[in-house]
Amino acid sequence: MGKTAQWLFLLLACTQAWLCTYALWWPWSAWMPILFLLNGCLFSVILTKTPALTLRFEIGVLLSPWKWILLMVGMVYSYQLSRIILDSTPVAIEHADMLPIIQVMGKRFLSGQWHQVYAPIAEIWNGIQPIYLPAMWLPFTLADIFQFDLRWVTVGGVWIGVIVIVLQSGRFRSISIWLVLAVLSVLLWWLHTEERNNLFRLTEEGVVIAYHVLLVLAIVYRRPVWLGIAISACLLSRYVLITAVPAVLLWWVLQRDWQVLIRSVLTVLVCCLLTIACFGLAPFEQMMRIPGTYIQHAVRVWQEHPEYFSYTPGMAAVFGPDKIVLQHQLLLLLSFGMPLLFSVLMYWFYRKQTIANMELAIATLAITVFYTLVDVPYLYLYYTPVFWYLAIAVIALHKSTSKLL
Repeated sequence: MGKTAQWLFLLLACTQAWLCTYALWWPWSAWMPILFLLNGCLFSVILTKTPALTLRFEIGVLLSPWKWILLMVGMVYSYQLSRIILDSTPVAIEHADMLPIIQVMGKRFLSGQWHQVYAPIAEIWNGIQPIYLPAMWLPFTLADIFQFDLRWVTVGGVWIGVIVIVLQSGRFRSISIWLVLAVLSVLLWWLHTEERNNLFRLTEEGVVIAYHVLLVLAIVYRRPVWLGIAISACLLSRYVLITAVPAVLLWWVLQRDWQVLIRSVLTVLVCCLLTIACFGLAPFEQMMRIPGTYIQHAVRVWQEHPEYFSYTPGMAAVFGPDKIVLQHQLLLLLSFGMPLLFSVLMYWFYRKQTIANMELAIATLAITVFYTLVDVPYLYLYYTPVFWYLAIAVIALHKSTSKLL
């Protein structure tokens, strides 16, 4: 598909970013989640028709002084805007309890109470059960160590994603980098100035954004150990990509890609064993219990904050409060089923051909389906897939060549 596919990636990524930002100022309708879903599916299909993506390693591009000057100016401006957001809203359970819970978990860890990290927290809602996985809350311990507002970790996570995307963009003489910079500027302006996305004000999602952008690099780089570490970081934070794991494993088996399969799986297992050694089985027990609480949580949010369902590209508003169970069942069925079906069909129809970027395509499809059907579609959740699409798009914009392990 050549140049057309490369520019189509950027167009689709821009559309997804628009659906998660300024498109929300329009009256909500079902076309928004449908377009979000179709764009993501098309993104996945085009990936399979594209030569193997490769990373930029040119020193002149990565160390371009103009890129770093631009990034530094952007970070300084971001600091000023973010400080206004953070100063206006203290970290308190009355606003949102995610960060206060994470803060307590981090304090327990730093005080050496590793096996008490997942004990109920008496001072929050009369004994709330911590549910956050280690890769989610561990980065926020930096705030306790160096005594700063832990939401700066969220801001930093977003900027890790921005830096990766800018460094993987082309040289300043190419039009592509100016388009990418324009999209990032609009997205960052929205995140800093629009008051309802709450990304910096109340959430931990910046860490998840950073992990997923780094996972894109790991998949493209195709080094099994780095891939396993990146997969582990994603699974042990916001475990959306668990829905892609069976399909990716099946694909590796069908392709007899034993080296990547064995080394990546062993790396993930080592990361899980280290987690068990440090914190026991509690993180994984919570991981298994969380899906069972989604329906009750969705019911409560529909009762207390129904406006969340009409300010999002998610599809929950199509089902409404009366069909939450059906929505949840479709979420489980399609999030796991569509990537698996995609893997089987691609192998069946193209088994005599080499298909590049299949892992990226499967993960993109899984992410798209999950966020389309997620039970409670908080707007801040959707900036992880936006950065995912943009990271892939900028890598696809430079010349793609086949790359062997």
